[in-house]
Amino acid sequence: MNDFKLSFFEPDNYPVNEEHPVTLYPNYLEYKNSNSIIFELSLNGTPTLLLGAFVRKFLFFKWLEPSSGIIATSSNGINYENKFLDLLIEYAKQNNFDWISHSDTCSLFNTYAKTSEWIEFGSYVINLNQDINIIKSNIHPKHRNSIASAEKKGVTVSFDKKNSWLAYDLYVSTLKRSGKKYISQKSFQKLLNLNENIIVCTAWSCAGNLEGCAILLFSKFSSYYFLGGSVEKPTSGAINLMHWKAIIYLKALNVSRYDFMGARIGNISNQKILGIQNFKKRFGGELVTGYLWRYVVNRYKFNLYKMIRKIASFPNGYNDLIDIIGKKIG
Repeated sequence: MNDFKLSFFEPDNYPVNEEHPVTLYPNYLEYKNSNSIIFELSLNGTPTLLLGAFVRKFLFFKWLEPSSGIIATSSNGINYENKFLDLLIEYAKQNNFDWISHSDTCSLFNTYAKTSEWIEFGSYVINLNQDINIIKSNIHPKHRNSIASAEKKGVTVSFDKKNSWLAYDLYVSTLKRSGKKYISQKSFQKLLNLNENIIVCTAWSCAGNLEGCAILLFSKFSSYYFLGGSVEKPTSGAINLMHWKAIIYLKALNVSRYDFMGARIGNISNQKILGIQNFKKRFGGELVTGYLWRYVVNRYKFNLYKMIRKIASFPNGYNDLIDIIGKKIG
């Protein structure tokens, strides 16, 4: 008979390493929230699955938010993901959490909790363990032409962290143009505290003007295109070249994956979202699919929280990604 045990640790007390995703690292968890937990499922005394989570609090609401998808630490661990989620929900109920929210788009699950609200979601991921010539050949011809064109026009790419705050300003201006929320300077400084696990990639025109930026978090497990931005009309191919140089750079560091973070599944009516998704797709990565889900323990408090957030977010409104895409009940 299998003996399952769910244990939990403070991030500083769990031995994460380069084979784990950066979303389990203490500095990353600190960036998102000072109160975090790493859950470990053991089977017959052997660690099998891992999950990082933030403890979120607002007014009298309290909820869990996964920082990562479930990470298998044994060869057959993924077979027990449903059991892990059952025990996680039991933990949430016993510790008076009002709900479990969905994770970041870099944190897909292979399944969803019973009776949860869920959506299918994905991400374009490039396997960096392949030969660099194979990776390049998988890139769409239009992207390859754009990369070559940018190089001919004198676009250069830098990985110098002295450009961090210039990159932040460009990221902020990009999100402001779209009317989207952006992280604060304080949060960005916490991100920079990841030190050797963060890359600040910037693209520069031949005249020395900043045209694009990509903030990438990584361990050997994977890199994540976490934040990015560009001027309104960058040199043609500049952003393509920036990502291509980042791919080469990360491969040289023996990182296994380049994750573009987030891709919707199915028909996309929003042309801007479709354009962004096609940009990611044309780098030739695999569309890795999974689920984002949330589990509501206290429906009254969850609905009240959503109402407060909608009022506070007026006139832009507040919508959870699961509600925007259209939730399903599992």
